[in-house]
Amino acid sequence: MNGEKYTLEFYRKGFFGYGKEGEFRQWGFSHFAVFIVLAAGILPLVLFGSEIRDWAGEAKLRCALAMLMMLCEFGYFWRLLYVGPETHERKTMIMRLPIQVCQWTALLVLPMLFLKSKLLLSMVFYLSLTCGMVAFLFPAVITATGPSYFRYYQFFGEHILPIWSVFYLIFVHGIRPSPIGILLMFCMLAVMTPLAVYFNKRYDDCYFLYLKPEKLPMLQKFVRSGSLSKLICLYGAVVAALCLIVQSIYQLILVIRQ
Repeated sequence: MNGEKYTLEFYRKGFFGYGKEGEFRQWGFSHFAVFIVLAAGILPLVLFGSEIRDWAGEAKLRCALAMLMMLCEFGYFWRLLYVGPETHERKTMIMRLPIQVCQWTALLVLPMLFLKSKLLLSMVFYLSLTCGMVAFLFPAVITATGPSYFRYYQFFGEHILPIWSVFYLIFVHGIRPSPIGILLMFCMLAVMTPLAVYFNKRYDDCYFLYLKPEKLPMLQKFVRSGSLSKLICLYGAVVAALCLIVQSIYQLILVIRQ
């Protein structure tokens, strides 16, 4: 028993454990570093896409990218299994229900890469560059884990790899995302939102889709001026605006490349 307790404490206080609130600082060096990593992964795809496509090991590289995405996603749950949650609330499993955009984006990446599916690419393209990018820019859930902790790498890996995968298929295989991805994304959100609202209201510790503003102080001002339905409408408007911006930037890139 003492050995098990020591092992648990070792992992909880070590690399796989939890730090102190405020260790990760938004817009600090550890935050800007992930943007450098993101750009560093996209640049070779843009410059050497045709060479990568003709390379004999291209299929293995694509498979490795998919496996890395899978390991990154399931690493989150393995850590919970062996290390445990930061706080031992009773509703731990309820809080881990798959009602998060990043979870489904990560899962969709796997068949997208293996099948080179244009339909899945279109959906992941808008998911990763809108909802996923918001979490990338405002990582509210990792304020207690900086670069000295596994969670830092798992979180940003989960959000960087879908973007890499999308650009891989675009620049290496020439697959172009279709605006139908926007419709598919909103259909998925339309299914997930009622579930998120239900579990958020039923369980105090749940805050799926960040639709519980008391968990995120920056959203509280919107709650004071309106109801949850208005906040959902605001989210929808923001996502739609982001889709428009992403589509415009993508079309501009295509024009420049021609």
